[in-house]
Amino acid sequence: IMANFSEIANKKLADVERPAIPPVGMYRWQVTKMPVIEDVANGDYTNITIPCKAVEAYDNVDTDDLQKFGGLKNVISSKRFLYDNKDATKGGQTEFQIRQFLEKHCAIEGVEAMTIGQALAASLNAQFDGEMKHRADKNDPELKYAEVAKTAPIRE
Repeated sequence: IMANFSEIANKKLADVERPAIPPVGMYRWQVTKMPVIEDVANGDYTNITIPCKAVEAYDNVDTDDLQKFGGLKNVISSKRFLYDNKDATKGGQTEFQIRQFLEKHCAIEGVEAMTIGQALAASLNAQFDGEMKHRADKNDPELKYAEVAKTAPIRE
């Protein structure tokens, strides 16, 4: 049972533990908000973040771990692309990854005639399959982050 914050405010920081992260495996995802586009590293890169939530867990997701995590409703993540503003080759690779994701994996209707910006905006509510992976923190390998790795079109 969840306490309210005035009760939590009396908790010792030493007693606060990092919550579990969603279990690994394949999920069906839905884009929940407009993509966020922001410059990072003094403008050397642009981060394209597409907020999404899991709407179905496939067979290779541990159902016990998912239940302990609080169920499918708590599996929220983002699909991210990092665009290199200083390197045309790397930038072109990211452009193609974004195209594959929007055109093939999200299967947005009429996407071929859209600009990248229009297609990103049109991705709202689109669904795709994606693998949830755990990535270790560079500075603290014990600390893990859950992120959407490989994506694919939804299974029929």
